[in-house]
Amino acid sequence: MSSRRLGDERSLAWHAAQRMDPETLLDLEGLATAAQATADGSTPTRLSQAEAEYERLRAEARALNARHEWATDDEFEALLPTIASRQEVRALDEQLSPPGSAALAPEPAELVRLLLLDLAGWATGLRLAGQTFDATPPDG
Repeated sequence: MSSRRLGDERSLAWHAAQRMDPETLLDLEGLATAAQATADGSTPTRLSQAEAEYERLRAEARALNARHEWATDDEFEALLPTIASRQEVRALDEQLSPPGSAALAPEPAELVRLLLLDLAGWATGLRLAGQTFDATPPDG
């Protein structure tokens, strides 16, 4: 659980725009690059490797998020869910939707590829926000 109090909530963008040390920027760049590379090489035959890599990268992203408090735990879970929780949502959608009304869910390999791309986008967005903040001259 995040240490932020309920009345003290700030947006993800606000937290991302705080000055980032170079190591954090490199960590975010590394996460984005690794997630994109894994997504690019994701195929049904490499599903287990892609799943393991997503969970590894997600754990790194979670640790960075916990250190910098960019998002609450609940926000992080919504932004970058585990594969198991995403599959659970998919199964519930299929069970609770009237026949023929649910959109076709992606196959497992495609689902993992999409999760990897989401992770890459998350890390890239935070890195760019941090770099933009650092490039902006102070008010005054």
